[in-house]
Amino acid sequence: MKIFFLGNGQRAKACLEKIIETDDITSIVIEPSRAGDIVEDFANEHEIPVYYPNSFIEGSDGYQLLQSSEAELAILCGYTKIVPSEFLNHFRSKNGTINLHGGKVPEYRGSSPRSWQIANGAKQGAFTVLEVDEGIDTSYILGEHRYDITENTTIAEVTNLELEIFPRLLSEVLENVRTGTLERRPQEGIAKYWHRRRESDAQIHWDTMTADQVYNLIRAETEPFRGAFTYHGDEKIDILEARKLSDLYGGTPGRIIKPYEEGLVVMAKDTGLLITQIRREGRKYSPNELLKSGMQFI
Repeated sequence: MKIFFLGNGQRAKACLEKIIETDDITSIVIEPSRAGDIVEDFANEHEIPVYYPNSFIEGSDGYQLLQSSEAELAILCGYTKIVPSEFLNHFRSKNGTINLHGGKVPEYRGSSPRSWQIANGAKQGAFTVLEVDEGIDTSYILGEHRYDITENTTIAEVTNLELEIFPRLLSEVLENVRTGTLERRPQEGIAKYWHRRRESDAQIHWDTMTADQVYNLIRAETEPFRGAFTYHGDEKIDILEARKLSDLYGGTPGRIIKPYEEGLVVMAKDTGLLITQIRREGRKYSPNELLKSGMQFI
């Protein structure tokens, strides 16, 4: 089957490496702002043309690309622009357009679902292949893999898992398209849309967040992402790892209140949280190397 692929990043590269075994990738589209992405290396290696259209509306460079394409199916994988009706209509007469979505739907439609799921303390996440319509993550589920989010699951683990699961899941969906056995399952439940996470969403607010909420935020934002962060005076400090405690504490939110061998206890809104790894100016430290009891985070 001839594939029109739009995407970037590690997930896209992993999926391309899988589907090229069975399908013909006619074109790869990368957002102009992502020029130089690792997907370009894959395209160059396999001599697949790469394009950077700003739009697919009628009369645009992207629209002309569509008209000249022989592709039968479009795949969106990490492509953040909303494709217009001209794009969807072009592929509706063929095998349609599908999207690889990193969250459970309909509860986590929209952007940054992997991080939102962890930050919200969700117990289960999902990798989902969706049919694309004019809405945002609103159409039928074509393939899904659900996984447990434990108290210790981090965004790093979910990122590694998706690089394993998504290529296989996409391959299964494409096989079902080829054989005419594709099942389209409607979404069930209460829909909620989530916005793209910004750097400010990773800031810890000790006075309004419980220890559980701070802990979940750290897990949702740790490497390979930017890291949850706080301030000591004007100095920004990233907090990469933490551990919940069975002992209860009281005191001023943001205050470092007790040293442990493996880190320092910081007071949140309701109780203390043990901080075990931090980063300052790009270098990682044990908290005990830079901080001490009595210091105040803001």
